[in-house]
Amino acid sequence: MGLCSTKWLVLWSLWAARLLPQPTLVIQLSNGPVRGTISPDGSHTQYAGIPYATIRQRFQSPGPHPTWDNVFDAINEHKHCFQSIEDTVMTGTKQCLILNVYNPLNTTPDAKLPVMVYFHGGGFFKGSSGSLLYGPKYLVPKGVILVTVNYRVNIQGFLCLRIREAPGNVASLLAKVMLFESQDPYDLYNYFMTKSDADLILTRVPRKEGNLIASEILYTPCAEKLIEGEEPFLTKSPLDILIKGDYNKVPVMIGGNNEEGLLLFAMDNATMTRRITFEKSVPKNLEFPSENVKMEVAQKLKRLYMEGDKMPMEGETLSQNASVRLSRLMGEVGINYPALEETELLLKTNNNPIYNYMFQYYGNRNIPMLLMSSKLRGVKGATHADDIFYIFSQTIIPTTIFENNMIESMTTMWTNFAKYGDPTPDFTNPPVKWHRTNSTTPTALVIDSEFSTAPLWYNDRVKYLRELYSKFRRKG
Repeated sequence: MGLCSTKWLVLWSLWAARLLPQPTLVIQLSNGPVRGTISPDGSHTQYAGIPYATIRQRFQSPGPHPTWDNVFDAINEHKHCFQSIEDTVMTGTKQCLILNVYNPLNTTPDAKLPVMVYFHGGGFFKGSSGSLLYGPKYLVPKGVILVTVNYRVNIQGFLCLRIREAPGNVASLLAKVMLFESQDPYDLYNYFMTKSDADLILTRVPRKEGNLIASEILYTPCAEKLIEGEEPFLTKSPLDILIKGDYNKVPVMIGGNNEEGLLLFAMDNATMTRRITFEKSVPKNLEFPSENVKMEVAQKLKRLYMEGDKMPMEGETLSQNASVRLSRLMGEVGINYPALEETELLLKTNNNPIYNYMFQYYGNRNIPMLLMSSKLRGVKGATHADDIFYIFSQTIIPTTIFENNMIESMTTMWTNFAKYGDPTPDFTNPPVKWHRTNSTTPTALVIDSEFSTAPLWYNDRVKYLRELYSKFRRKG
């Protein structure tokens, strides 16, 4: 072999070796010995797929973490819990309760670093914690440890029947949804236990015609009933907990995107969206003294949200303007307004700083916005989860130089909050100061090409929602 060929062989071998994951030293956990890998760029170690609990039986609390004697190679971060893909195919594994730990390499062994823990999104019915979407590349080099966590989703994680076998409170609703007439939760439990995982996960709740508010997200966290011998997780509604101030009081950063509802609206089929009516889309957690009052509220919501645009006639297609305006009802009722109300309650019961933000930057990493139908794709702003793509790296989405500034700004503020409880501490000389929210004139940081501030209650629509919930919130 000639000298030139040998040189290229050596270079190719070095390049190939760089692509292969290099192992870390073995560390000892309470589970047993664990070995992770070093990232290809040498910036961090990663311990992926570490089991933190076991699943013993459907609908039951998890068991203790498994143990082992031989070295556990923590390299599989792509395990996920049972869920459906496109509502037709089930995927996942039973023993899916794993976490991934990413640790910066440029620190001393005894350094105490802040830990950022992320529970993935997906509406409680889909998702997983892997680096395909929630990678550490942007966060960990800033001196934090990142932990991402799997949890059971859909009916496997959130069936609520308020009995020992499935603690919760949706038995009568499930009876109707599953076309199972018995109101006895034990009959329902036995029914669910006889179904295969695919039968359970692929069951979809039909939305009532004309109802804009999503009904597919049926299995969500609930306030549990106290059952002897069972350790509950949550026995009071989050609203009651916030009102009474019965929670761990710490600094809080809370916010959302300015067009949250666009993604939710785009997920609906065209036939359903053409049949939407405001009368049937009044939020279900409101209770009115009469049908006339409900109709008045529906008409006021229609005036505020449609701004003069007409709803389509039978067989007509929604215009882009009408689609955007309807999507705002979905986003503001389901996401934006609850965050604003939570802020008000926190300001009353928590003396620690509260920081609010509104993300409305429109860039090349607004992946949910870019993936929407052509009718909605050109709408400027940010929809549900767009902000996530400027905080986490993704395996399948390359980083472009055009978005580096926003990635740097977002990750700096988020890691500063983890380190100091303040996203823009003075000693870091921030280009823009993010002030804590106050109860007198509450404001939020608007994250865009140019940062600014805006009133927390940013339009007449969310102000009207506040008025509605103060008068008509359903009790119990």
